[in-house]
Amino acid sequence: NILGKFFDTEAADYKKELERKVPNYNQLLEKAGDKVMDLSLKPRIVEMDRDADRRYHWTTVKEKVAAAKGERFANPSPYKEYFNVEMTTKEDQEFLGELFEKMKAEAAEMKDPQAK
Repeated sequence: NILGKFFDTEAADYKKELERKVPNYNQLLEKAGDKVMDLSLKPRIVEMDRDADRRYHWTTVKEKVAAAKGERFANPSPYKEYFNVEMTTKEDQEFLGELFEKMKAEAAEMKDPQAK
Protein backbone atom coordinates (compact mmCIF):
# COMPACT_ATOMS: atom_id res chain seq x y z
CA ASN A 1 0.00 0.00 0.00
CA ILE A 2 2.84 2.38 0.86
CA LEU A 3 4.69 1.42 -2.33
CA GLY A 4 1.57 2.10 -4.38
CA LYS A 5 1.31 5.64 -3.02
CA PHE A 6 5.02 6.17 -3.70
CA PHE A 7 4.72 5.02 -7.32
CA ASP A 8 1.59 7.12 -7.85
CA THR A 9 3.31 10.30 -6.67
CA GLU A 10 6.43 9.49 -8.70
CA ALA A 11 4.31 8.98 -11.83
CA ALA A 12 2.55 12.30 -11.24
CA ASP A 13 5.87 14.08 -10.72
CA TYR A 14 7.25 12.47 -13.91
CA LYS A 15 4.28 13.71 -15.94
CA LYS A 16 4.70 17.24 -14.54
CA GLU A 17 8.40 17.24 -15.46
CA LEU A 18 7.62 16.13 -19.01
CA GLU A 19 5.14 18.98 -19.37
CA ARG A 20 7.75 21.46 -18.17
CA LYS A 21 10.45 20.14 -20.52
CA VAL A 22 8.47 20.62 -23.72
CA PRO A 23 10.56 23.06 -25.77
CA ASN A 24 9.15 26.23 -27.20
CA TYR A 25 9.49 25.59 -30.90
CA ASN A 26 8.70 29.20 -31.80
CA GLN A 27 11.38 30.68 -29.54
CA LEU A 28 13.67 31.57 -32.44
CA LEU A 29 10.88 33.43 -34.21
CA GLU A 30 9.93 35.21 -31.00
CA LYS A 31 13.52 36.19 -30.28
CA ALA A 32 14.18 37.47 -33.80
CA GLY A 33 10.90 39.34 -33.78
CA ASP A 34 10.12 41.44 -36.81
CA LYS A 35 13.71 42.01 -37.86
CA VAL A 36 14.07 42.11 -41.61
CA MET A 37 17.23 40.57 -43.01
CA ASP A 38 18.57 41.75 -46.35
CA LEU A 39 19.64 38.61 -48.21
CA SER A 40 19.63 40.17 -51.66
CA LEU A 41 22.64 39.84 -53.92
CA LYS A 42 24.85 42.86 -54.40
CA PRO A 43 26.57 43.61 -57.73
CA ARG A 44 30.24 43.62 -56.80
CA ILE A 45 33.35 41.85 -57.94
CA VAL A 46 35.43 40.03 -55.36
CA GLU A 47 38.94 39.32 -56.52
CA MET A 48 40.37 36.01 -55.33
CA ASP A 49 44.05 35.21 -55.36
CA ARG A 50 44.42 31.57 -56.38
CA ASP A 51 48.22 31.68 -56.51
CA ALA A 52 48.55 29.94 -53.15
CA ASP A 53 46.12 27.19 -54.23
CA ARG A 54 48.07 26.60 -57.44
CA ARG A 55 51.37 26.58 -55.57
CA TYR A 56 50.02 24.07 -53.03
CA HIS A 57 48.66 21.76 -55.74
CA TRP A 58 51.90 21.92 -57.72
CA THR A 59 53.91 21.18 -54.57
CA THR A 60 51.83 18.20 -53.53
CA VAL A 61 52.15 16.67 -56.99
CA LYS A 62 55.93 17.20 -57.01
CA GLU A 63 56.27 15.81 -53.46
CA LYS A 64 54.36 12.65 -54.40
CA VAL A 65 56.49 12.14 -57.51
CA ALA A 66 59.69 12.64 -55.50
CA ALA A 67 58.46 10.31 -52.74
CA ALA A 68 57.72 7.62 -55.33
CA LYS A 69 61.33 7.91 -56.50
CA GLY A 70 62.57 7.84 -52.90
CA GLU A 71 63.75 11.44 -53.02
CA ARG A 72 62.83 14.58 -51.08
CA PHE A 73 61.34 17.72 -52.55
CA ALA A 74 62.49 21.14 -51.35
CA ASN A 75 60.13 23.60 -49.69
CA PRO A 76 58.71 25.79 -52.50
CA SER A 77 57.59 28.60 -50.21
CA PRO A 78 58.60 32.07 -51.45
CA TYR A 79 59.45 33.05 -47.87
CA LYS A 80 62.98 32.64 -46.62
CA GLU A 81 63.71 30.55 -43.58
CA TYR A 82 66.05 31.98 -41.00
CA PHE A 83 67.98 29.86 -38.54
CA ASN A 84 69.93 30.98 -35.50
CA VAL A 85 73.09 28.94 -35.16
CA GLU A 86 75.30 29.15 -32.12
CA MET A 87 79.04 29.24 -32.77
CA THR A 88 80.70 29.14 -29.39
CA THR A 89 83.73 26.96 -30.09
CA LYS A 90 86.32 26.76 -32.83
CA GLU A 91 84.98 23.31 -33.85
CA ASP A 92 81.49 24.78 -34.33
CA GLN A 93 82.89 27.51 -36.58
CA GLU A 94 84.84 25.00 -38.68
CA PHE A 95 81.86 22.64 -38.99
CA LEU A 96 79.49 25.43 -40.01
CA GLY A 97 82.03 26.80 -42.48
CA GLU A 98 82.29 23.40 -44.18
CA LEU A 99 78.51 23.01 -44.13
CA PHE A 100 78.03 26.45 -45.70
CA GLU A 101 80.52 25.63 -48.46
CA LYS A 102 78.69 22.36 -49.21
CA MET A 103 75.38 24.21 -49.36
CA LYS A 104 76.84 26.78 -51.77
CA ALA A 105 78.17 23.98 -53.98
CA GLU A 106 74.80 22.22 -54.05
CA ALA A 107 72.99 25.47 -54.81
CA ALA A 108 75.36 26.09 -57.72
CA GLU A 109 74.49 22.68 -59.15
CA MET A 110 70.75 23.30 -58.94
CA LYS A 111 68.91 24.46 -62.03
CA ASP A 112 66.78 26.99 -60.15
CA PRO A 113 68.37 30.46 -60.50
CA GLN A 114 66.83 31.60 -57.19
CA ALA A 115 68.79 28.95 -55.28
CA LYS A 116 72.13 30.48 -56.19
